[in-house]
Amino acid sequence: MIYIIATRNNDRSKDLQKVLNNSHLEYKIIDGFIGSKITNPGFKYQKYAMGSILHPEPMVKGELGVMISHTMAITMAKANKEPYIMVFEDDARVSNNFRERLEEIKVKDDVDILMLGGILLRKEDNVGPMIGKYMRKVQHSQVYGMHAYIVFERAYDKVLDLLYSQGNTCDDLVLNNKELNVMMCDPWMAYQDDNGSVIWPERDVTHHINSKFLYKE
Repeated sequence: MIYIIATRNNDRSKDLQKVLNNSHLEYKIIDGFIGSKITNPGFKYQKYAMGSILHPEPMVKGELGVMISHTMAITMAKANKEPYIMVFEDDARVSNNFRERLEEIKVKDDVDILMLGGILLRKEDNVGPMIGKYMRKVQHSQVYGMHAYIVFERAYDKVLDLLYSQGNTCDDLVLNNKELNVMMCDPWMAYQDDNGSVIWPERDVTHHINSKFLYKE
């Protein structure tokens, strides 16, 4: 099943929906949890930004809201006993031939996550060897961003535990955890729109622009 996590702006996913509709792919839109509504979370959630476990920072409400939204989607997939879940944030954009490219990818049974898009921490990194056609092995501390990915059933509990544990924002999930067996598409099949972040509106959009590195239409 494909899930699109929607924010307050319902128009953000219209381009993504158009491609999925044209590809005859079924999807569900779920309302994302709005972090600003959290008045007193009852705990101080820490994050290890960019894999820096020596300098934990408080997780802002928006990041906590995103984490809850992704756990909601994966929990629904687990409850429905779906063999995998494909998750898109609503500012994800995919190639027009998305379905055809997806069908060409062969994933082994031991894979936990397949990243359809992402952001390289350092562009010059060797992100890992090619594994079959259009896939690379993701090395620890090299890729972040969870705007477009697949989690397979074997990893539902593992991913949920990691998201609920301290130290993991959703975007840093793959970056921080060596125990996950993660593959990435090469070239990327999705990128993140560069119109800015709902959580960090005051920041530039460099990280969104960087999500187009390795992307090809």
